[in-house]
Amino acid sequence: MAAVGSSFQPRYSDPTSFRSLRIEAWRQFNAMELDLRAPLTIITGANGTGKTTLLTLVGVHFNWQIQLIGTPILDDEGHLTFKLGTDLQVELKSQTPVVGQLPHYGPPQFVPPPTSKIGSLQYENGVQTDLLVPEGQSPQFSVHYERQQTVEGLFLNSHRSISAYQSVNSIPARFSPAKELLDAFYNEIRSRFFGTNSPKTSMLVMKESLLAAAIYGEGNSSVVADEEAQNVWDGFQETLRLLLPEELGFRRLKASPPEILLETETGDFTVDALSGGLRAIFELAWQIFLRSHNTDSFTVCIDEPENHLHPSLQRSLMPSLMKAFPKVKFLVATHSPFVVNSSVIANVYALEYDESHRVSANLLDMSKSGLSAEDTLRDVLGLGSTLPIWAEAKFNTILAAFTTANPTPQMIGDLREELARAGLLSEMPLAVETLVSGSQDEPGQ
Repeated sequence: MAAVGSSFQPRYSDPTSFRSLRIEAWRQFNAMELDLRAPLTIITGANGTGKTTLLTLVGVHFNWQIQLIGTPILDDEGHLTFKLGTDLQVELKSQTPVVGQLPHYGPPQFVPPPTSKIGSLQYENGVQTDLLVPEGQSPQFSVHYERQQTVEGLFLNSHRSISAYQSVNSIPARFSPAKELLDAFYNEIRSRFFGTNSPKTSMLVMKESLLAAAIYGEGNSSVVADEEAQNVWDGFQETLRLLLPEELGFRRLKASPPEILLETETGDFTVDALSGGLRAIFELAWQIFLRSHNTDSFTVCIDEPENHLHPSLQRSLMPSLMKAFPKVKFLVATHSPFVVNSSVIANVYALEYDESHRVSANLLDMSKSGLSAEDTLRDVLGLGSTLPIWAEAKFNTILAAFTTANPTPQMIGDLREELARAGLLSEMPLAVETLVSGSQDEPGQ
């Protein structure tokens, strides 16, 4: 196994968190190891490289588990089986001894299905859990965990909630603890993700909770003040001030039953009127804030945090989250170059296909990489060009006319004029680099 890790030392010790994730040669993966001790671990790569699969292997600890699908195989005798690994490993070597025929006497005995080890997770407390997949005839399967530890945390999937408007018709007779508020909201997210109908949207559940916090928090001459409600009401607004963009001019939340309003420098509007991007931040903030209410050290997995966000918000999201929740460990899967290079203390793993079309994980040294989004798209995410395809074709056509001879000052000047006329003058450095490197490769140069 080609171990991929770092010598990073965490800022704090969280014995319930993760130390490393190791994957054997399984599915599309080569053997790899990811160091998960950093405050921020980022997994990036092209579609199909397995970012979400790796994140889900950790997210199982936070009540987020999806079924994986095996590959159907019909053998020479017409028996259909499902292959759960890849050609890189011996076909599912059994880790559980095969049990022979049961005796004909006595009660039936449960015989656990044979399994194969596909990796392991190591926790900060030193315990290691093996990741096992069952050998069977089912096309769907789940990864099993031996010695799975309880880890404090939260899994936020890539699907942000979009739902129809619902007005608050009632609020609870008492204010619920933060954990119950989170469970209620999270269950609505889960039900919609897995296709279950629910009479309430996640936004309605959030509005009910916020209205209850506003009403019960301060209390009045007839209602006893609720300290936890006040902490939720005030604390969530402090979190929003750190995460919402300054351009919004956010001042505070206001309870105006049956709605929750955002008071901003330019006026008030309901939370339902938030744009897709601001709503995504609002809901991320709500879930992580509620999770932090009773403990400040836990782990948050976020799949594609950039969804619905303008590039400026993609750029600021992770630094803002790390500032708002300084003792939280974040594990993120992303396509965004703005998220990839968002923190100098992050462990960034790029999943890349090799010559055999298998995926390996490479730990990047971001201090030695280009810091711009274009550099990240090219060097980390493997995008050959950030030009539109039509502009790239025009650039290549222009450049081809200047590659028939060694470059001269006159040729460079003419090339510059051609690129300027085509609106491609910004690509002049790349054009010169291509010409010079091409001439150096010629015999005798």
